[in-house]
Amino acid sequence: MAWRLKHSVIRGEFSNREENRITGRLWLVDRDEVITMDLEGNFLRDLAGCQITFTNPEPTPGEDTGLHACQVGVSGDMTASRKVRVMDLPPEEIVLEQMPLVPDRSQPTRYANALYLEWFSDYDGRVVIESTDFSISVSEPAWHMTSEEEAEQEESNREAFRAWLEHLSEMDPDQPAPPLDYEQPLDEFGWERLMRESDRKTERLGEVLEKYHGHPDSEKLIAREMGWTWLEEELEAQERGVYDEEDDEDDPREDDDLIGDEMDFDWPEPDPLKEGIDWVRDENGDVHHPLALRAMKLGLQLWHACDQLGVLNDSRESVVQNMVIQVQICSAKLAGALNNLAYDDDQDNGFIVAALKRSVNYLHTALNLSQQVESKQLLPPEILNDYRGEMFRIREEITDLMRHYRSRLGH
Repeated sequence: MAWRLKHSVIRGEFSNREENRITGRLWLVDRDEVITMDLEGNFLRDLAGCQITFTNPEPTPGEDTGLHACQVGVSGDMTASRKVRVMDLPPEEIVLEQMPLVPDRSQPTRYANALYLEWFSDYDGRVVIESTDFSISVSEPAWHMTSEEEAEQEESNREAFRAWLEHLSEMDPDQPAPPLDYEQPLDEFGWERLMRESDRKTERLGEVLEKYHGHPDSEKLIAREMGWTWLEEELEAQERGVYDEEDDEDDPREDDDLIGDEMDFDWPEPDPLKEGIDWVRDENGDVHHPLALRAMKLGLQLWHACDQLGVLNDSRESVVQNMVIQVQICSAKLAGALNNLAYDDDQDNGFIVAALKRSVNYLHTALNLSQQVESKQLLPPEILNDYRGEMFRIREEITDLMRHYRSRLGH
């Protein structure tokens, strides 16, 4: 994952007055040592040849600031005119705790210029500083960049980003894994490999989406970086107007019929013979595996207890928040592994075992974090012990299920 800094930045000085070289210094919260920069490359055209200084009016702790003290590598996109969409509300009306997970299109927004500083460190990989709130001053340029030189720099930046993505996606170059035989049912280890590959692709997509959000050619750039050549070709064909005539001849009723068919879809009923074993209903009538429901309730109860004690939003107590998040992720993984058992007689035992192994890893992390919570006395002992006891009981049931489904594989 990339390092992303914003709130913990106190101030910084970056200079591109020497062509093809960027130097600078960066001050971060809770870090006495100044971070120095010596990067190959240039700012983009709006800042090329200049020295910029920026100051965060309200620096706060909470971000990981463990960067190497000497940042050596190559530059990425460095500009003060990156377009981003921001809430167009007075600061006193923006309440972060009440912000929806999905952006509300009815809320007023506007485009603003953001300071965007990206580089690829030999020590830390990709690092990004992005904010619309910093105070910025820019010197007169010592040299001027032409439009052709900017295009070359942008292509160089894309190559650096692409190289970092490839490094991010590497499995184990020293020990290449044999290809999977998809003609045969996968065992738990084959499913684990597929899940790790899915994780890498998901991480890559997240980085690409973050990198190109707001870019006028974002769809094409995302398709190119993800290797989706078919999508890139489709987008280019749309730009050339290849589909215009075909679209005009389409019957608009076809889309309405399709929507109607989707709306008429009936979810299958769970197998009544499995009730109480592979599924139960919650208070809303929704179907869950009993263990997945138990873990979900634990995550919700733990979150509410910590929220009432006021230890979730304090950055100093982030270990509590992380513990709660790990329990909630565990419950989601259990749901993915087990909830389909209510409907499906053709169980993939290898998948179930692999998914259960992943879920229990998050629970192990939560239990380890609970030791830190205890040593720092962040929660009352009686509350922590109750929830930790439930974590241990859920872990025991997960391992029992793993043994059960592994036995069906002949292990």
